[in-house]
Amino acid sequence: MKGYKEGLVVNILIGTVITIMVLFITVSKRPSRKFLRGGKTQSSELIVNPSSSHDSITLKDTLVSHFKIVNSGKKIIKIDSIKAECSCTMIFYQVNTLDPGDTTEITLRFIPYALGVYNKLIKIYSDCSDSPHYFLSNYYVYR
Repeated sequence: MKGYKEGLVVNILIGTVITIMVLFITVSKRPSRKFLRGGKTQSSELIVNPSSSHDSITLKDTLVSHFKIVNSGKKIIKIDSIKAECSCTMIFYQVNTLDPGDTTEITLRFIPYALGVYNKLIKIYSDCSDSPHYFLSNYYVYR
């Protein structure tokens, strides 16, 4: 069992490193877009907490993760859409408009279709000047 856990940690780390490399390449091609780090952006009104997640589940299970979005700016923010990279991650949210200081919650439901490491990039499209915002959701699916 010890070898299995070490392999799990190595697979999650490798998947996370690859995702971060892809993100930096993507973000460097779009200099006007900001990537969320540590729950903050460099100049944005939107804050997502946590800014990433790392979870493990079995192939038979469905994983649900929750993220909070905060409007830390002085203007009303309209959320146009929130999208994942593929259909195995469903996104649910109820509020499309955030007043200054307001918070809303995003719920992600991940349904795995195979074993392995999944690194999902979630994009929040809004009327902010630096839209879309990115955050990560990483999953390891085992038997």
